[in-house]
Amino acid sequence: MKSILMLTAIVFTAANTNLYGNTLKVGIGLPYSTIQSAINAAGAGDTVKVFPGTYNEAIIINKNIVIQGSGYETTRITSANNPTVTMGGGKLMWFSITSISGDGIQATAGLITNDVIAGCGRYGVNFLQNSTASIKNCVIVGNSSHGVEGYNNGYNGTAVNCISRDNGEYSRGFDGLKGVTYCDGSVSAQSYSNTIDVDPMFASGNDFHIPPTSPCYETGNPADVNPDGSRSDMGYFGGSDCPTFPVITRLVIVPIGNGQVQIQATAQANY
Repeated sequence: MKSILMLTAIVFTAANTNLYGNTLKVGIGLPYSTIQSAINAAGAGDTVKVFPGTYNEAIIINKNIVIQGSGYETTRITSANNPTVTMGGGKLMWFSITSISGDGIQATAGLITNDVIAGCGRYGVNFLQNSTASIKNCVIVGNSSHGVEGYNNGYNGTAVNCISRDNGEYSRGFDGLKGVTYCDGSVSAQSYSNTIDVDPMFASGNDFHIPPTSPCYETGNPADVNPDGSRSDMGYFGGSDCPTFPVITRLVIVPIGNGQVQIQATAQANY
């Protein structure tokens, strides 16, 4: 994360057009009201774009698609299920994920990138037996058991550029994984390198920006880069998949007649 700025935009709506091509949209007033219904309809290579909201559902990803939220600040998947997300492939990005009673994510394959997994009743992420899944540039915080678990120390799954802090069960950040590199959090893994276990200096309890003085700042995998070309940060606001779109913090909609509205939005940009 290189800079934070505030911006105000005024937008006039026009007729609804599909700007996304092969993208399935989820949200209020959109073609799909649930994430799972869009996943079921998607084909290999499609993107399921999830607009801001809290989605109270457990989802199953079992095909080669991208599930893309609108930022952890505004796009949340939560359930009382164990797990909230079952992942057997694809790519999951830009969400906040919680399971009240169990694991946030159980994965056998696929990529979990630039998500926040927090407040789960068990593991934040559980790589199941023989899992080939990986987690990258995520924040895993405040879960009841280990942040990331490799199926009972079975050494499954890999983690890179992640921050896993303040989890339960000995506060273990990464336990039993095949490999952990360039991560912040306590580690028990088959192989690990360039890991630290220190305070990442988050902006606040729910704002996961880090300052230039953070030990996680530009200390991620040097083979990966931030959107501005600098070395990857650890955590949500780092890496090649870091969301660069503005996050809206204030929205006012004013009808102006003739079927049009004026939208006044104040947003915070990450870069």
